[in-house]
Amino acid sequence: MISTDDFLGLSYELQEKELEGLAIEELEGLATELYKKEVFPKWGYLFGPLELVLSERRRRLDAGFEWTAEAKERLLLVSEKFFAAFDSGYAEAMSIADSLEKRIAGGGFLRDYEIDIEMTPYLRSSTADPCRPSFEYVLTEPLSSVWFSVFHFHCVGHDSYSDEREMPLYFDRSFDWNSEYFNGAFDGKIINYGIHELLDTVAWSFQDILDIDDLFIDVHVRHQSEIEF
Repeated sequence: MISTDDFLGLSYELQEKELEGLAIEELEGLATELYKKEVFPKWGYLFGPLELVLSERRRRLDAGFEWTAEAKERLLLVSEKFFAAFDSGYAEAMSIADSLEKRIAGGGFLRDYEIDIEMTPYLRSSTADPCRPSFEYVLTEPLSSVWFSVFHFHCVGHDSYSDEREMPLYFDRSFDWNSEYFNGAFDGKIINYGIHELLDTVAWSFQDILDIDDLFIDVHVRHQSEIEF
């Protein structure tokens, strides 16, 4: 396999040519080494060397992928887990919002707040160690999350709080994200927005999504005030 430094020394066109001759395992190894070096796109650019490697790996894996009955069943299970994760995060966020609204009404420091939900999918056999990452961890690690896999949603603030509890589009089970990626394989089924978002990246293949076995949910709260004069 070509060394990371030698790969980075090639032009974009030669990098593409080099990747064509690498096996899947070599692409994963190269991606991991690029991650360790924190080689990410410059501001304003979608593709950098890491994205190029991951895109080639995804293209190769998806080209030979078949939607067997077992694969379909697994995707629907993952989709349902995404829904459950969204539901639990939203319920927690709104419970917090209820208590913060009471604080605002009672006066004191709190004048406003913002609550965001963040969710990160992890794959089977992922090694959550930034010093010794497995390839699977590269797909989800926070340093690369701006391009790949961390979902970050503004959920609610004081201005948008409502007792009617209108479900955000991302969380709505009646809205179908069964997109062009599936070529009719899931007609009549509801696919979660999170799966659609992963497929919109350059990194996640169909098989990667089937290998998700953990969803980590964060609810971030910002307490806000102001002093007028």
